[in-house]
Amino acid sequence: MYYVFKALNNLKTEYEVFATDNFEITQTEKLKTLHLYGDEMDVVILGNFDVEAKDINPDFPNTGVWFEFYTGDSIDVAVTDELITLLPGEYRLYTSSKLDDPGIPASIFGTNIEDQVSLEVFPNPSPDYFYFKINEDIKNGTMYLYDIQGKLQYKKEINQTNLYELDASDLNDGFYFYKLLSESKIYTGKILKKKS
Repeated sequence: MYYVFKALNNLKTEYEVFATDNFEITQTEKLKTLHLYGDEMDVVILGNFDVEAKDINPDFPNTGVWFEFYTGDSIDVAVTDELITLLPGEYRLYTSSKLDDPGIPASIFGTNIEDQVSLEVFPNPSPDYFYFKINEDIKNGTMYLYDIQGKLQYKKEINQTNLYELDASDLNDGFYFYKLLSESKIYTGKILKKKS
């Protein structure tokens, strides 16, 4: 989370549009859209605060190439109100001008390629139990689970196992980030707690 907050603070100090009083906020159910209008560039921020994937209307101010801040990806917008699908808990920040790489590690937004091969989480989503199958025995490990606001919701020591069961039945439905520390590796990723 440190890298994300650092990147957002840099946006506020380096680009005048992030201090503008010319903005619009749209909220429908659990979807939010924020438009910032500036002299040098415009910004469109999209967020899905639901536990299910949702389509959102970005209502881009104009056509042309828009840049996603966190990933560096670009999209060529031909229709300003074409729907975009956001996963549960997903948010995007589009700018009309290309910005510098924010320096956020890829593991913040998902598992590393190495981790995808050596860690399997199932079922995901789940209403109660998640199982973590790891291609090594975890000795003196710790499992951490954070909610979407970055608050620690779960912590447990893990020893002598390569299959770990996480009981999430007491947690609220929503999107969570896990961090599993072993003596030799750090596994990161996301899970979705959702009632059937």
